[in-house]
Amino acid sequence: MEEDYKLARWMAGEMTREELSEFQKSPKYREYERIATAAARLEAPEFYPEPILKRVLSAPKQKVIRLIDRAWFRAAAAIVVLLGIGLVIRAMLPVSESAGIAMQHSFVLPDDSQVVLNSGSQATYSKWNWDSDRRVELAGEAFFKVAKGQKFTVGTANGSVTVLGTQFNVRARGDRFEVSCFEGRVRVDHGGKTQVLTRGQAVAFASGQVIPAPQLSGSPDWMLGELSFSHESLTEIVAELNRQQPVRIELRGVESAQLFTGTLPAGNIDQAISILASAYHLEISKSANGITLSPADARP
Repeated sequence: MEEDYKLARWMAGEMTREELSEFQKSPKYREYERIATAAARLEAPEFYPEPILKRVLSAPKQKVIRLIDRAWFRAAAAIVVLLGIGLVIRAMLPVSESAGIAMQHSFVLPDDSQVVLNSGSQATYSKWNWDSDRRVELAGEAFFKVAKGQKFTVGTANGSVTVLGTQFNVRARGDRFEVSCFEGRVRVDHGGKTQVLTRGQAVAFASGQVIPAPQLSGSPDWMLGELSFSHESLTEIVAELNRQQPVRIELRGVESAQLFTGTLPAGNIDQAISILASAYHLEISKSANGITLSPADARP
């Protein structure tokens, strides 16, 4: 530290004669003097600021690359908005549930109400406003076990059913409309008239006219593997059998106004056909394409 102090004073020319004389006797003096002499010979380069400024101003500007270009940002924002709109529209679209031929399909509604669709049936409802409008549009047949809450409505092309919390079955096939109440109370609106059903009651309409309804058991017969018919034509019965199993049944040359009331096994097509053939005096012909029913006395 003392040597550094002496060197600084010597370079600044602040030493007295006595200090300088003593410093010159130091072993490092020669080395310091040699360095000082070499430094004095160095010349600083001349600096002309104006030409340098001109070169800087006239130099071509470099393109600045942004991490996020504005146009790209706008496009990305538009995509986000469109995706958001798409999600909203998708949420507002009705939900459709269906049961194909020879199938039954169960599903749960947003309020935990349970629905079982019979073969060849479809149900449609909206999720987005379900709490304020519990409504299901039905084409075909279904059993409903409704959770308690606000009004619950099943709409069909033939009429509507309104409940608060109960179990019931609705069948809307062609011009036929049937409602069966298994628990609670249901209100049936059909043809401008209203009827209230309680547990164990049913009502049926065909072509707008009231017809005898089938007797009820603990649950719909079709859920137990049987098909119950009440005053139905052979054409309607065959149409229902074609929904329940994959084998195609065809009526050929059969004209009968006789109505059928009874029960057929849904899972045993041979037995069901035999019952119909006996009741309507029909001949059964089987082929690779399915089953044909024709009058027993028909001649080829």
